[in-house]
Parts: sequence; C-alpha cells; structure tokens
Amino acid sequence: MRLIWAGLAVAGLYSGYWLAGTTVLERGAAMALEGARAEGRGNAEALETGGFPARFALNVTRPELADPVAGWHWSAPSAQLWAPGWSPLELHLDMHPESQLTLGGQRFTLTNSTGSGRLSLGLAPDLPLKGVQAELRYVALRPEGSAEATLAAARIDAAAERTDAPATYRVTAGVGDVTLPPGTMADALGAPLPDRIDALTLDATLRLDADLSATAQTTPPRIEEIDLQALSLDWAGRGLSASGGLRITATGQPEGTIQISTAEWRDWLDIAVAAGWIEARRLPALTGLGAYIAQQNGGVLRVPLAFQSGRASLGPVPLGPAPVLQRQ
Repeated sequence: MRLIWAGLAVAGLYSGYWLAGTTVLERGAAMALEGARAEGRGNAEALETGGFPARFALNVTRPELADPVAGWHWSAPSAQLWAPGWSPLELHLDMHPESQLTLGGQRFTLTNSTGSGRLSLGLAPDLPLKGVQAELRYVALRPEGSAEATLAAARIDAAAERTDAPATYRVTAGVGDVTLPPGTMADALGAPLPDRIDALTLDATLRLDADLSATAQTTPPRIEEIDLQALSLDWAGRGLSASGGLRITATGQPEGTIQISTAEWRDWLDIAVAAGWIEARRLPALTGLGAYIAQQNGGVLRVPLAFQSGRASLGPVPLGPAPVLQRQ
C-alpha cells in the first residue's frame, strides 16, 4: 500500500512539474510570437502544448519567419519545438518535410527528408548557449511551378559547441553532394567547374568578445579570433584544404595567414585565371614557381593566403582588399 501511495505521490509531483514546464514554454512562445508579429518578423496560426509525459512539446501551426530588410520569407504547414522531460533546457526542433521560401520576390518550395535542430542552454539567469546543432538530409530548393530543383544537397550538418575557454566555441559543418543551378560556375566565374560539389567540411574554433546567450542582446558578440583547424573541399576530383589562424580587427577585417594545400594546383590556377583573379600573363611564371614548390612537397603545393593591413595576397600574388568578415 505504501508503494502505491509513493507511486501516486511521484506521479503527482511529476505531473505538476510537467504542467509548470509546459506553461512556461507556452507563455515564452506566446511572448516571442507577439514580439515577432509586432516587428513583422514572424507569425503563427496557433500554438498548442503536448507531449506528456516524456517531453515538453509545443506544436506550431503554420509558422512564418521573415526579414523585411533582407527580403526573405519562410513558412511551413507545421513545426514542433520540444524538450525532454528530464532536460527542459535542451530544445529540439522538428521541421515539416515541405515549406515555402521567398527570396527576392521569387517563391520556392523547400523539401527535405529530415530536418531537425537542437539548442542546449545552461542553467543561469542569462541562459548561456552550450551548443546548437542542425541536420538536414536530401534538401531541394525548387522554384514555384517547376518540377526541377535548382539547388539540392544530400546532407547539410552544422554544429557549435562551447569549449572550456571563455566565449570560445568549436564550429563544425559539412555539406555533401551539392547540386548548384545549371551554369552557375560558368556565369559567376567563367570557370571550368561542374555545377556539383562532392563535399565541403569545416572544423574551426571561434573566440568572441562575449558569451552567446538566449537573452536579448543589444549587439551580437564580435568575433575576435578564428582558429581554422581544417577546411577541405572536394570538387569533381579537385581537392583543396586549408588551416591557420586569423585575428579580426575592430573594423571586421582579418589579420593573419591561412595555409592552403592542393595537389591539383594546376587546375586551380586555370580556374583562377578564367575567373579573373589572376592575370593571364602571370600564368607561365606562376606555373613554373608552383612546379618548383610542389616538387619539394611530393607534388602538393602549399601557399599562404595572407591578410595584412587590409590587403590580401596568395603567395606572391596580390589579391586586393581583404574582405570584411563582420560589420560593426
């Protein structure tokens, strides 16, 4: 009999815990939705809680997200935001397999076989970000009224996890079997590259000037340093890898050196010339120099991509102004 009463007491306590958690989730979502509506950045037809007893769940009917300034709008029939009952600060997002996306006035249908995300927050007043992850499988972007996708990928993965160092996050990402719109490379670069990327992966550590958190921030944290452990590209048998470190100045420009390595350096030189990045008259001299350097490294060419005083250069070749990586 005591076991029965104990079980009933535990069930009652958990029911109260679940009810309190779903109430907080529902109120927080309602406040966020109200703010998004007021700013013209989001909307939803209905919010409904559920998931008892295993999870806290919020079912969203016809969610919408938008950025009026950038000119994009996204909507879907439904989405679900949920957290395990034993870990309410580990939020998950399950996407509908089909949604609508408007870019620059053009409407697209976005499909995926798997679309999910995870956001882990720390137990502190400002809800510090512990980690975030997104996973998409067999993604396709198709213009309205067309049966053919203009952009597709077999997989897209991205994650950021806080390290033990203050305001420092490890970022990993990867895409595979990406199909670009026909003629993209020819139109954009005039380069002899197919409109298909086999794989692109990234492993880097970012140090910011402040921790990321779920609370409202007047300005987003600024990136101060980038430690690029590995960046690799496989494009139709042409491989490229890079690693190095950069410091980001107060004006958002990089300072430092990234070491680039490739065994297919002759192909990349031809592409750089076709794209107009390197003058054609420089090609014979650069080919000779590349052959000499690669000969010393087993056929692999290693050249520094250097950023200094607002300028960029690839080995001995000046590339012009350095890019602005983060505007203030």
